[in-house]
Amino acid sequence: MDSDRIEGAATQFAGRAKEAAGAITDNDSLRGEGYYDQATGTAKEQFGRAKDTVAHNPLSSIVAAGLVGLVIGFVIGRR
Repeated sequence: MDSDRIEGAATQFAGRAKEAAGAITDNDSLRGEGYYDQATGTAKEQFGRAKDTVAHNPLSSIVAAGLVGLVIGFVIGRR
């Protein structure tokens, strides 16, 4: 587990706390910050997971990236 995954989980937790505090105090701005922090934390955690996957399975990551590129090429080529 790397620092991105840990930091992402902490940011998600803080976002949930902000969202709850905003709901209790009826503060829409604070609720919005909470939602934003949760989304940011999720993205950071997923980035950490992707880094772990690439570090542990480089060949499968290269194959997956190649398939994504192939699909994007087909989609762009059909236009």
